[in-house]
Amino acid sequence: MLVFPEILYDVKKNKRSNKKAEVEKDEKHEELVESAQQILQLLKIEDDLLNPNFGVDRICESLSLTKDQVNYCFTVILKTKLAALKKELRVELAKKELQNGMLLSLSMEGIWVKAGFSSKTSFFVAFKEVTGQTPLEYVKSLDNQ
Repeated sequence: MLVFPEILYDVKKNKRSNKKAEVEKDEKHEELVESAQQILQLLKIEDDLLNPNFGVDRICESLSLTKDQVNYCFTVILKTKLAALKKELRVELAKKELQNGMLLSLSMEGIWVKAGFSSKTSFFVAFKEVTGQTPLEYVKSLDNQ
């Protein structure tokens, strides 16, 4: 009984809601939609994408936005997180390298390093999450086409 005081005292525990709190629209929503597009363009620049220190601070600095504005862009407009977006774009880079036959001149390690991943494990996990295939399965599917 002492282990479960909610039973003894009929107290209900506060359960965290799985629902995300609704974010109020910013009064500058329309301007921030344009900023979100600029963020996407910035992310597609390979030098930034491959930089392991690239983050919200770099976006704020490059686009003259506050952290709150950048977070609003990701949360409300893009409906994704920076890490997820970076992962998807890095996997796309790796896919291009594999499609261009770079596996013949580089090892798989060379591919994941060139795509900006920090380890073999993070590369394989991210690749499988994004494409539904391992990198080797992806290469074999290219050969079958």
